[in-house]
Amino acid sequence: MSIRAVLVSLSLLPLLACDPTIPVDTGDDGIPCEEIWTSDHWPERIDLYAWNGSDVYLTDFGCCDRFIEVYDLQCNYLCAPEGGLTAGGDGRCPDFHDDATYLDTLYPE
Repeated sequence: MSIRAVLVSLSLLPLLACDPTIPVDTGDDGIPCEEIWTSDHWPERIDLYAWNGSDVYLTDFGCCDRFIEVYDLQCNYLCAPEGGLTAGGDGRCPDFHDDATYLDTLYPE
């Protein structure tokens, strides 16, 4: 299954009455959202931030002009505040770093 198909499937979770205040199961490794990443798309770092009234994961893939991505606690992709070929992200949250508050580094521990 492609990452796009997984993300589309995960985006339907809120419609199933998931409580957004409950973090997802982090799995045996303690890595949030590990089920949506593949070996060629694995974050080098995952930080927890407070942003727009919710906690979110900021994932840095550390290489190769990849986006630095923001996911909600249900692992739904929200935006990329930076990274990519232009280093400007996907344009969906250009003020993320101005508005977000760093809370903790979750991976690596």
